[in-house]
Amino acid sequence: MNEYKDMPLELKASDISEDGTFAGYASTFGGEPDSVNDIIQRGAFTDTILSNGNKGRGIKLAWQHDMRQPLGKWLKIEENNRGLAVIGKLTKGVRAADEAHLLMKDGAIDGLSIGFTVDKDGYDYDDKKGIRTLKKVNLWEISLVTFGANPKARITSVKSLLKEAKTVRDVEHILRDAGFSATEAKYIISLVKNDSKQGMPNPILDSLKSLNAEISAYKIFN
Repeated sequence: MNEYKDMPLELKASDISEDGTFAGYASTFGGEPDSVNDIIQRGAFTDTILSNGNKGRGIKLAWQHDMRQPLGKWLKIEENNRGLAVIGKLTKGVRAADEAHLLMKDGAIDGLSIGFTVDKDGYDYDDKKGIRTLKKVNLWEISLVTFGANPKARITSVKSLLKEAKTVRDVEHILRDAGFSATEAKYIISLVKNDSKQGMPNPILDSLKSLNAEISAYKIFN
């Protein structure tokens, strides 16, 4: 199940070299939980860096999480005390890379986002606080992005796991694993419970399968 996390690039136009080289942080460690109540623990990227990303295929430099649009390559990816520090180089002459270079220099593109997966033993979850601490992630790409991850991707991830849901608690964990915040997960669960009171058959599965439009309408991703 793919997940995404976004970071400001914290990059000045003067820091972007003419050959397309740039640097920034793709993730930071510790601190307050992010918008989906996650905290990334220092060392979470150690193994994935050593193994060269997803199954040794390399950690890609992509455009807006579209793996059909590679922009160049990462020259350096390493953990330090603050987080995941990266140095990338855009491939000049590639249309998307040239456009990204111009947009970065103009300040219109200022975000990095990691694409990754997490195994079941790769995190701890605090039920009381609703906080997930990521201890080990499988990193497969880092993208330059204008906006954060598409909420529909999270809904798709949830649907792919529906067959595993047997209880309300199972559903809540699936929603949290798919990147929903504790507040969002509880809201969805409340919709499921309301449907159950109305006598809908198999309320958990049926409700979640039809939530896409209703979630958008209530803007719970904001």
